[in-house]
Amino acid sequence: MKINLALVALVAGGGTIASTSSAGVATPPEQAFRSETKKFRDWTAICDNLNNCVAYAPAEGDTGYVIIKMEAGPEAKPLVHADSYALPNDGWRMQLTIDGRSFVGEGVQEGNKRTGTTFPQPSDTLIAAIGNSTTMTLSSADKTTPVTVSGAAAALLWIDERQGRTGTTTALIGNGDRPASAVPTPPSAPTVVRVPAISQENLPRTMPASVLANEHLKQCNDLNREAITANQNWTVYRLGTETLLWSIPCGFGAYNAMESYFTSSPDGSNVQSLSLPSSRGPQEILVNSEFDSQTNTLSAFSKSRGPGDCGQIAKWVWNGNSFAIVQENTMEDCLGMHSDLWPSTWRARS
Repeated sequence: MKINLALVALVAGGGTIASTSSAGVATPPEQAFRSETKKFRDWTAICDNLNNCVAYAPAEGDTGYVIIKMEAGPEAKPLVHADSYALPNDGWRMQLTIDGRSFVGEGVQEGNKRTGTTFPQPSDTLIAAIGNSTTMTLSSADKTTPVTVSGAAAALLWIDERQGRTGTTTALIGNGDRPASAVPTPPSAPTVVRVPAISQENLPRTMPASVLANEHLKQCNDLNREAITANQNWTVYRLGTETLLWSIPCGFGAYNAMESYFTSSPDGSNVQSLSLPSSRGPQEILVNSEFDSQTNTLSAFSKSRGPGDCGQIAKWVWNGNSFAIVQENTMEDCLGMHSDLWPSTWRARS
């Protein structure tokens, strides 16, 4: 199942999304890469701003996946994970069979829930087999499901080129004689200075008329007259001695709750609707979000369907002037993948 993250709020809220602007979006440092996603037939390749990359493909019927993870730099080692909810647990063990050659994985679990199967090091032989294969299946116990290999080689070659691995001993496909030391070191992560927490005592008990009058908040109310009014369910926090943060619900769905955020001066003046930076453009509506006043961190988990196996996870921290993004993971295809494995699309230090 392919989803459009920009439409999550529209679908769940039953309305339209307000236009956004790029105000407050921090420019990444020159040494950082752009987060980029490429499609190669049935395979998808994604690299984040630090050049950490993944390539993945669906199992038949979008019931599972095979994903290859490769971080940037000469010392990085590839990892392979796979799973399919169409197959039995069998002690959380899965087997990949590639052109008749079998590779047995080790199950990973969180409590009593299976979160996938990992294939131990060394995985370079397995990855080379995937890149040069004609057939691949994922099996458990007595059941098997096909996994597409169409586009696998092209996806792996693109990652090799982007990470500077082509022709080296560390290349995912088509290894060469050049040493691992020829691979460029990873870029430095952007640094975000987090403002220390401030007392949350004596916060306002009523919402100022100036916030109520904000045009973006009016749009939220117009879309959700029966579900919400601006005079209930809002929360206010103190970001600094001169700045308040207002969290206001802006729509509900079966598994998503949407919020808009505003800043103002303590007296209610200078009201600003927040536009949060992301790798895919600014976001004015956050989904399943919360603010932690102890760490000045704003987080969101946008689910594209109920199980939460696809969507977007992001975190921002307050730097004294705006919220800067420090983490983003995105999974556009609904394949039963645990969020721990979702591709990284942005990383920063804070």
